[in-house]
Amino acid sequence: MRGNSAFFLGRILGQFSAHAPDLAQLDASAGKLVPAAGWASYRLRLYRPAAWLAERYGVALAEFPGGHVGVVTHPREFALELGELLR
Repeated sequence: MRGNSAFFLGRILGQFSAHAPDLAQLDASAGKLVPAAGWASYRLRLYRPAAWLAERYGVALAEFPGGHVGVVTHPREFALELGELLR
């Protein structure tokens, strides 16, 4: 992982973090969006965009087990929660 950190920080994270979504396109699909975040990310910046979208569209924020990579750290619980959400 350390071997890739310079590439990740220099080429990936900056572009990803600087992206501003097209809100008009999101608004057009608002009924199909399910903002979601990991509950352990509550106090992190990673949580804020999903919470903001949930508030913007007046829907509940779906919270998944774990944090930013809950699918990796809590795969079983994550899968169960996702299954419930998709039903």
